[in-house]
This record gives sequence, C-alpha cells and structure tokens, in this order.
Amino acid sequence: MMLTKQGTSTRSAELAAILQLNQVFIIFEAFLLDAVKILYRAFPDQLKVEKQISFKEALAFTSVKNIPDFLIEKIMRKSTYDSIQDQLKSIEKTFGIKFEFNEQNLPELASYKGRWSRSV
Repeated sequence: MMLTKQGTSTRSAELAAILQLNQVFIIFEAFLLDAVKILYRAFPDQLKVEKQISFKEALAFTSVKNIPDFLIEKIMRKSTYDSIQDQLKSIEKTFGIKFEFNEQNLPELASYKGRWSRSV
C-alpha cells in the first residue's frame, strides 16, 4: 500500500473523495425532490399526468385530500431512477421552468444516476 505525505493510503484518499462527491449528489437530489414536491403542491393541475390509481390504492386513503400527495410520491419514485439531467428536463417540460445546463462542462456529473444506489 502506497502512503501519501499525509500518511493515508492513496486508495483511502480516493474513496474519501468518492464518498464526498456521492454526498453532494444525495443532498442535491434530496433538494431537487423537495423542490418538485413544492412545485406540484403549488400547481396541482400538473398532476394530471398521473391519473391512474388502482382500486387497492384507492381503498387505502382515509381522505380524498391524501390523493395529491400519493400521486406526487408516485411521480417522485419513478424520477429517482433518472439521471439528474433527465430530472431537470422533466421539470422544464412539466412546469415550464428553463434551466441553463451545459453538459460539456460536467459530462460525467450530468449523467449520474441512482440516488443512494451508487456504491463505492
């Protein structure tokens, strides 16, 4: 094992950097999901995309007021498997919000997929 000047192994330093980058994505994705939830609550007419609720799901509701939150969660579960760039494109399409995004600057980060599933 090779040691750096600070006394830690090169592999340990690489793993620490990967973990820090992973944390950045986890925090950003959590922020993004919270922002989308707020947008859907502010513009509930955009929920028309997800109209289907199974009979079993409908029986689980104690109030009709819970249905929008259920639909938002359903949309969120689907979008967490998309890349961050795809999630931003979906927000642009759904809510008409334009993001400035230059994939040439960060090509690997733009295609990062999988919330907590990215392993070291």
